[in-house]
Amino acid sequence: MFCKKLLLILENSLGDEKTQKLYEFCKYLTKRCLGLNVIGLISSFLFLLEMNHCIRIIVDFNALDNPEFLATKRPYSFTPPNSYNEDLNHETAAAFYQNSQCSSKIASNYSGNNTQHHEYDEYKKILKLDTKFESKCQQSNYSATSFHTSNYLNSKTTTIESNIVHLMFHNIGNNEDLDCTKNQVAENTLVHQKSNNLVTFDYLQTFKIRSKYFEELAKTENEQIRLNIKDITKSNVDSLIFEECINVLKNGWNLDFLSIKEEEFLIIIWLLYDLICYAESNALFILYKNLLPFIFLYLTDASFFDELNFFNVDFVNHYKYFLPFIYVLYDTIHVTYNSIVKELVFIEKEQVTTDISLETHDIDEIIIRITPRALELIINENFEKKLILLNHIVCSYTIKGIRISRDNIFFTEIKDLDLACNPFHENTSLKMQTSFSVVFNNINLIDKSLITSIEFEKIKISDIDFNFCMALRNLKSLILVHCDIEKSNFFFRSLSKNFPKLRALRIIGSILTNGFFQNLSLESLNILDLSCCEYKSDLKFYKCPEMKYLQEFHINYSKMNYKIINSMMLSAELKVLSMRGVDFYRLKYFENCDNWKDTFEYLDLSRCMLNNFFLDFFSANIIAEILILDHLCGITHLKRILSQKSLQRSTKKLSLSGSLVDADLLSVISGFGILESLNISALEENTNTLLNSNYNYLNNFVSLNPKRNKLENASLSFINQFNRLAELDISDVCLKAGFMAYICLPCLIISLIKIDISGNLLCPSDIFQIGLLINLRHLVIFLDNEVFSEFLKIYGNLRCLNLETLILCSTTINKDVKNLIISQPLLKKVELRKCIIESNIFTINCSSEPVFFENKTFIVSGESLDFTQS
Repeated sequence: MFCKKLLLILENSLGDEKTQKLYEFCKYLTKRCLGLNVIGLISSFLFLLEMNHCIRIIVDFNALDNPEFLATKRPYSFTPPNSYNEDLNHETAAAFYQNSQCSSKIASNYSGNNTQHHEYDEYKKILKLDTKFESKCQQSNYSATSFHTSNYLNSKTTTIESNIVHLMFHNIGNNEDLDCTKNQVAENTLVHQKSNNLVTFDYLQTFKIRSKYFEELAKTENEQIRLNIKDITKSNVDSLIFEECINVLKNGWNLDFLSIKEEEFLIIIWLLYDLICYAESNALFILYKNLLPFIFLYLTDASFFDELNFFNVDFVNHYKYFLPFIYVLYDTIHVTYNSIVKELVFIEKEQVTTDISLETHDIDEIIIRITPRALELIINENFEKKLILLNHIVCSYTIKGIRISRDNIFFTEIKDLDLACNPFHENTSLKMQTSFSVVFNNINLIDKSLITSIEFEKIKISDIDFNFCMALRNLKSLILVHCDIEKSNFFFRSLSKNFPKLRALRIIGSILTNGFFQNLSLESLNILDLSCCEYKSDLKFYKCPEMKYLQEFHINYSKMNYKIINSMMLSAELKVLSMRGVDFYRLKYFENCDNWKDTFEYLDLSRCMLNNFFLDFFSANIIAEILILDHLCGITHLKRILSQKSLQRSTKKLSLSGSLVDADLLSVISGFGILESLNISALEENTNTLLNSNYNYLNNFVSLNPKRNKLENASLSFINQFNRLAELDISDVCLKAGFMAYICLPCLIISLIKIDISGNLLCPSDIFQIGLLINLRHLVIFLDNEVFSEFLKIYGNLRCLNLETLILCSTTINKDVKNLIISQPLLKKVELRKCIIESNIFTINCSSEPVFFENKTFIVSGESLDFTQS
């Protein structure tokens, strides 16, 4: 009997083909009655596979006498409730012994004469939809197939079929021995007390739908824990519904779930939300896809022409539990929520995706991010009630902003300004076949005063959306990137009137006239970005109000007039000035700059062509904490600007990427007294000669970036003078194997925190010396698999005890590299750039890996990836 129970545990733990073969072999030995050696064999398999790890959870459905016992915190600020390492009572202890580590399979005919069989049959009858609910199905013609769910009802991973045998729940008080092998048709995870006041189950790694709430309980390392149902959820769930939900978590979608009563629908989705569910397969997606018809039935008001009633008190008070349904609402739309920036993202699906998560993000505010194509797909589906449901769920939250881009790429997210600004061609805007306001029509009914940001990019703005935007009186940020606005002149002339609280205005890639500048009388405006814009108007009629409170002015790659620049440079509050790529030879008629602002926190003159007037201004007592002079035309201009004593006393960060730098200029740079960061990447001069020059820099350097230069290993010796260096980027500098010997100096072993050595050749000793960097937290590296394999043979695994971010470039991710990733104790973020991932390499097959993969960010070629979704 004990052998059979161990076999049952092993069967419940099957995760791959290899384990299946082990199970069949053990089953064969058991049938031949080979004695205690079989027990040892099976137990050894369970130990080696680490599959017997589980926690027994006992849920009490009695009302709490002490209100203070109620859980007040969710698992992310988790404090385990009253847990019991000792035996709770003799009944629980008996059940725990009888079920061994994991729960049994109970035969439907096990307790044929047991009173509980009769009770459960009565329960099945109660679960059937009432007459009112069935009539709704007939009147509304709702069915699973009518919502395109026929493809999801029977998943490949689901073990419960159409006519599944109902699960029986064992009476804890029953003294009969459990026979685990009588019937294996239906899997059972619950031990149900006769009084219906206790539900006991084992939370296993084999659950198809996982619960982060239960996993937090498992981390307490208790074998069993006792909770009151109010510790888990505040919903009015009873033990029978709870049992059904736990069985669904273990086995996936259960067709018997279709018999839930109307009033139980909210309780079920509330419980699923509180359990913080996720899945390593498509099980959670299938569950919500199949529950989708119920939400329409639940919200339909039969007394009012079968219209959806979103003023239902349940929906109004519990709208957050309905949010997961928008993930499965449209087969052609991929919906995600980014908790970091609070964006609800709608983009068209490029491939079939079935991943959703019910993680609680404490969502109160959202920013809608969507593409024109996604808007069109929603309208083209032509399903009115889906659209109504989408509107009401989205509009249940406080909408703080709207972002629409033709390709889901936004100007403000591109860090490379040269890439962001170039090229902007004619006819790049897309005419949408619909509008945002048509799809999200309920947004006109909500409090629009709460919308504070609008960002439209590469689209033709319809009249409907134009009128919608004009009504946003409390708008604080307006970004229009290469948009086509039919009423642009009227729109620009009405800026100050319609948006009195505007703080940030970014008009990118537009033609600007006098009407725009004459209506910039916005006292609240702090940021003005006119990059890639061109001024076309009669200068005689130009008039721009004084910008007293302007703090940031950007005219990258723009063609402005001298009067416009003069107006902005007079702002006493100006702190950030970016004039990248401006041809100043076009600007004439400047008379003086006596009152111009000459002190900046950030000054960018990269790729500028400076005429004499501007060269004189930027060479006379300029103060800039951050100075960007990338690809500046003319080394004489560079020397003249950098020779200012005011800059040498004020500049902490200097960038000369792509510029012509000679030994004399490096001599000037060595005089910068408080310089902490120097970027000399992609220089035009022979960098080896420059770096080997006998110039001693002050020890203030914290960051050094000579990437994309051709360096020899010996040229790295110049960095030994920087004993505070925390960041070093020597990527793509063609270093040969052995270069780490020049970096692992006594001072740098302690100081280096961030290093990029990708694009260089490594030998095993180089990889070993990376582990010597005591405080290394950020590593970017290319790993050759043969070299890394040789390293493992010589030195063993690489462990960086403080590493938090690992970025692998052009690396084949095999088993060795995977082990490198999961062996870093403090790792929080992994990014794979242009990497090849071997098939099934991140499939989780043991109980130790899920602990590592929790709460970590994975990015593959710019796209976030959840490795727990194997």
